[in-house]
Amino acid sequence: MKVDKSITYALFWYNEVKDVWKETGFWDSIKFGARTNSADSLVSICHHCPRKQFDFFCVLLWCLWTDRNMVVHGGKQRFAHHLVDFARTFLLEFHKSSTLSKDCGSPSLILRQRWITPPIGCFKLNIDTVIYPGEVYFGTGVVIHDLKGMVVAALVRRVNGLLFGEKC
Repeated sequence: MKVDKSITYALFWYNEVKDVWKETGFWDSIKFGARTNSADSLVSICHHCPRKQFDFFCVLLWCLWTDRNMVVHGGKQRFAHHLVDFARTFLLEFHKSSTLSKDCGSPSLILRQRWITPPIGCFKLNIDTVIYPGEVYFGTGVVIHDLKGMVVAALVRRVNGLLFGEKC
């Protein structure tokens, strides 16, 4: 099978990446999905995985892409088992933090909000920022969606400087 060095190659077929998918048990689904295009493979995995397993799959994709960018910009690639451990820990911490907020006065359940489409002729802009404690930089990301939810543009940047805010 001919595989080009595309995003699909970087996330699924690169040798070190295959080790991650094999260690997590996703390899058979990915290998099976190779008969179709990447989008169809992702939809298939989404429909055939329980929600928690699909969440883990998505966090792994994010970790693999982050790792790939680190290597492209001169950093070292993490071993598959380190990356998998990080993804599991990250997801566990995320689930803990997104269920109850105990640090902000009375515990309150954080509600999941459904994505609302923009009006016709408009776009939806989503922004997120990550602050690294003890560092003198932060990261920010922007995604622009059209009426159908398709990504029109995306941007991720590392910004030098500090952000200050109040902690609840």
